[in-house]
Amino acid sequence: MMNLQSKIDGYQMSSEAAELVRKTKLLLIAGVVGGGKNTVINELLKGSEYHQIVSHTTRPPRNNHGVMEMDGTDYHFVTLAEAEKLVEEKAFVEVKYVHGNVYGTSVAELRAAHDEDMIAVTDIDIMGVVEYLDIKPDTHAIFLLPPSVETWLARLERRYGSLENHHDEIEKRLRTAYDEIKFIQQDDRFILVVNDDLETTVERIEQIVAGERDHTSEFALAIAEHLLEYISHRLASN
Repeated sequence: MMNLQSKIDGYQMSSEAAELVRKTKLLLIAGVVGGGKNTVINELLKGSEYHQIVSHTTRPPRNNHGVMEMDGTDYHFVTLAEAEKLVEEKAFVEVKYVHGNVYGTSVAELRAAHDEDMIAVTDIDIMGVVEYLDIKPDTHAIFLLPPSVETWLARLERRYGSLENHHDEIEKRLRTAYDEIKFIQQDDRFILVVNDDLETTVERIEQIVAGERDHTSEFALAIAEHLLEYISHRLASN
């Protein structure tokens, strides 16, 4: 495992992959756990201009509100050995080791979007987004936030069950969310979008893709600060 993690930590995409990134239209959606990334992406995919990039992961399929994730649709579910082979073959554009699991975007998936002249859309962690932005600065980078702490906690309850019964997992996710929001606040290449209403959220993102919006709203900045305050207080009290 440590060998695989060290390979991932030192991973660099091939020059061919970097050139593919530069030539492909990209919409990358990150966000805190429970931000609604998958729901928003599924709504965007109803438009004919978007191509879903299906990521690879070593985590098992998850049951989302009674619907089991499907291989090849939600993720390409692979073993650690398979993931290591893909890393060694430079088959990923980017790959990360997150919360004990491997997540990566394959060159083949990105090439399919490029060849169809569509906008490649996927959910991805923020450091993966940064890799794309460093190569292709005009990448559309979105970071989704829940509209309130109360809504956020309700979403986490639906995903994990009782938060008190999953204390360690929730604390890990909260720490990650805190670090992500702090990072995003310092990188103005990301646009924070509050996912308060699905239709409105999709409309905001489509405006960003169309070049009609190019900055984070004051409302989104205020929500980010509120979430940081809550997380800081909760972690300090544990």
